[in-house]
Amino acid sequence: MRRVIDSIKARLTGTASSATASDGAVDDPTAQLVYVLADPIDEAKPRSLITYLGAPPENIGEILNSVAVACRLRGEYPVVVMSELRPDLIAVNIVPMEFIPTLRHLPFAPSEYEHYARRRWSLMLTKWNFLKQIELGMSFDDFVADQLGHQ
Repeated sequence: MRRVIDSIKARLTGTASSATASDGAVDDPTAQLVYVLADPIDEAKPRSLITYLGAPPENIGEILNSVAVACRLRGEYPVVVMSELRPDLIAVNIVPMEFIPTLRHLPFAPSEYEHYARRRWSLMLTKWNFLKQIELGMSFDDFVADQLGHQ
């Protein structure tokens, strides 16, 4: 494990680590990893927030994909925010996805949850700097009120 960490550090800093240089690990699996973190063309596009807060329908993947495609056709960079953790959608979705957990996902008292959810929402809005928002489920305020009502 130490060799993998040293190899990653070496690639990020552009220097050879003693672990990989001394043993000549040519077959190091990290040597074949290529990370694409951002596309500068997409990054320059205006961002659209697509939210589905609340219990999603079974075809939520199709819904999100069709809205995302429409946003892209308008020259926008869509980002999805959901309240249900759906790794199956995250793995195949064509756009970045964020997650605002429901109260049942977190060990918080209702007042702590409200503070957390509002802070998380604020950070996401700041991070992505959305030009517009498309609400497919509840509004954020309705979602938080709903979560606090289900305690």
